Order: sequence, then C-alpha cells, then structure tokens
Amino acid sequence: KSERLLVQSPLSTDGLEELLQAIHSAGIALPKNASRYIELVLIARGAAKALALRSALRRYCAALRQVSDGAEKTRANLRSLLDCPTSETSISAGLHLFCEKYWRMMSGVVLVLPK
Repeated sequence: KSERLLVQSPLSTDGLEELLQAIHSAGIALPKNASRYIELVLIARGAAKALALRSALRRYCAALRQVSDGAEKTRANLRSLLDCPTSETSISAGLHLFCEKYWRMMSGVVLVLPK
C-alpha cells in the first residue's frame, strides 16, 4: 500500500487547489476556458520545475559517484604507499605519517559518500 494514502503529502494538489480558489475568491470573473488555461499553466510550471530538479539531482548523484570512486582510488594508492617498506630517513617517516593520516581520512570519506 502506498504511503501517500497514509500521510498527507506536500506534493498533493492541495496547494494548486488553494491557489485556484484564491484566484476565484479575488472576484476576478474569468471564463471557464481561461480558468482552465491558468490551471494548466500552473501545472506545467510545476512539472517543468520538477523535471529541472530531477535533472539537477541526477547530475549531483553522478558527480557524487565520481567523487566516491576517486576517494576509493586515493585510499587504495595511500594503502599501497603504506605497505611499501620504509627506510630510516626522516623523509620516509614523514611520508609514512602523511599517508597514514590521509588514509584514515579517506577511509571515513569512502564510508560516508555512498550513503
């Protein structure tokens, strides 16, 4: 059973009906065809807005997937650097600390991004 039958949705037609009622109660005498035209224009504008939002959301999700893939690759690269044998130099120690720090950070990012 649809949840829409159980809960009042803000996406229902109540807002449209209230707006049309406000137009009629303003005392503007419009022919039936003109009232219907206004109703259809409002519906079309809402549909256009919904399509624009859907398109933007798809672009956002695609970008988020790309970032998630990049984060996973970065994490794997850092892990491979951490698994390499280290030398006794300060540069090697600094690189190891740097990799450890960012590997931990990217591990958290990889967990959170897909959600």
